[in-house]
Amino acid sequence: MSAGGDGTYAQTVEPAAALSASTRPASAASRGWLNQAEFSTSSSDGGNTWSALSLIDDLPNPNAGIDAVTLADGRQLIVYNPVTRGRTPLAVAVSRDGRAWTKVLTLEDQPGEYSYPAVIQTSDGLVHITYTWKRERVKHVVVDPKRLKSE
Repeated sequence: MSAGGDGTYAQTVEPAAALSASTRPASAASRGWLNQAEFSTSSSDGGNTWSALSLIDDLPNPNAGIDAVTLADGRQLIVYNPVTRGRTPLAVAVSRDGRAWTKVLTLEDQPGEYSYPAVIQTSDGLVHITYTWKRERVKHVVVDPKRLKSE
């Protein structure tokens, strides 16, 4: 739980940290339980202290899990449900600064529930995303981050 810099109250859960090299700040996004939105925070001392929560206007959230990773090229990538209700669609967004995000890929947009994403970038540079597919199985998708451009 935390108070935002503007005095508003936000209750956040299940943060997703996108850590970077020790010479660059780390950032984290956390879903707002009451606010149906994502919040960001950053640290310039390796995670010992963090800034106040800041609302990310362009990342709505239906109280669903998210995951994030810092890519080898320095961009941050988040997998999330870009709506305030339901768990469809499931999408990918990227950011250069952890504050301004651009949706670059829709993973799922057919009726159903797509949730609980996990994301990593492997040594070959590819991004691997897993998530619950329609509450029936876990789906694995491989994405080349070089192809991620604004939709």
